Amino acid sequence: MKKTAYTTWAGIFIVAAAANLVGESRCEAQTKKLSYLGNSPLRGYDDAPGVGVLIAQPAPNVLAGYSNKTGKWVSYKAPAGVRLIPVLSGAVAGVHSTPPQKEVIAFSGVTGKWVTHKVEGDKAKVGSPVVADGIVFQRTGKHIYAFSAELGVWDVLESEAAASINGGMVIAVTANSISVFSAHTGTWATFKAESD
Repeated sequence: MKKTAYTTWAGIFIVAAAANLVGESRCEAQTKKLSYLGNSPLRGYDDAPGVGVLIAQPAPNVLAGYSNKTGKWVSYKAPAGVRLIPVLSGAVAGVHSTPPQKEVIAFSGVTGKWVTHKVEGDKAKVGSPVVADGIVFQRTGKHIYAFSAELGVWDVLESEAAASINGGMVIAVTANSISVFSAHTGTWATFKAESD
């Protein structure tokens, strides 16, 4: 059952949805000057129990991330004319940018920091972030960028394999290899099958 609460505070209209079927809580608010999106720490990645993230957006090219673990706000500013779109899950936020930038961007609720990684190759092919289990991953044509909220680091895999998040890992599979990015290590590891 989904319950919705409406509150006003200092002229800001706040809508908070709580107690939905998966046990997560999200809140959103928007005024003429500020909008925000947040996740409560009710349900998140097991390695970050109780860690929540709130992202405020005072301008289309500016994001401010708040971690309830560090108790601090940290800002990220893109060049003028860039629109940033945050995607949140548990203790991590990924960012989609329009037009695509020369870097992928994520916020870790564990470290309380924005972390970027330079994109190799064609920046126009940077996909939208996939966010779950304390991980963000984004694909370009031949690369998969993965971010660990636990460690606050990015790593890149050169592969055109399909990828998905499962149990705190990004898994990319080809006909003769399995590559795994772990939220615990912040790195990719690849197993290659031996040819006959």
